[in-house]
Amino acid sequence: MTAKEKAPKAVKITTFDTSLQTSYAAYIESAEDQNIAGLNFITELNEMMSAGLTQEVAKASMKETAKDVKIKPAVLNSHVPAISTAGFLIEHFDKEITDHKVSEILTLAVRVNYDVKTANAKKHIKQFKTIADLKEGTATKAESQARDKGEQIESDLVELAPAITLESVLDALDVFISTKSLKDLTTADLAKLNKVIGKLITVQKNTQALVK
Repeated sequence: MTAKEKAPKAVKITTFDTSLQTSYAAYIESAEDQNIAGLNFITELNEMMSAGLTQEVAKASMKETAKDVKIKPAVLNSHVPAISTAGFLIEHFDKEITDHKVSEILTLAVRVNYDVKTANAKKHIKQFKTIADLKEGTATKAESQARDKGEQIESDLVELAPAITLESVLDALDVFISTKSLKDLTTADLAKLNKVIGKLITVQKNTQALVK
């Protein structure tokens, strides 16, 4: 092969699971209650994934099966990452689960995963006796993302602290507070606020001493 010749591109082979495709097609075409059919499909898919079916294959199989379907089902390939949590929701709240729509269960499963991460989902769910209680005790996706972003910013600040000047921090704080209504601005952690104010007062005194 000469320098100008390019190596052939690797061809990605998509793998499908025919058993899953059959079950998914049966759910989509079910003449029975679509909600019950959806709950049953989630349970079946969860069992298949627990037995070794990968998310990648599950997503590809479902996408291929539903590609020509005009009316999309409630359970889509994009829901695969939340299936294990949704499956446990169905199991844990079995006495009331049929009172809730499949779309509601999937949305709640996604919320739980964003709030406590998938690995901690079961432990989190077990704390609640009803789905209503779980909703009340679980942050929304937007709230979780905002919290995680705030935690990342805090982590970045710790890492960059040696290169950050107090003046730049004060400028950023001033900009932040300027975008808020001071008469309505409060904190959920008064002790932390007092601690920071105390440190700033010390900096103020140190600076004033230098000026004299």
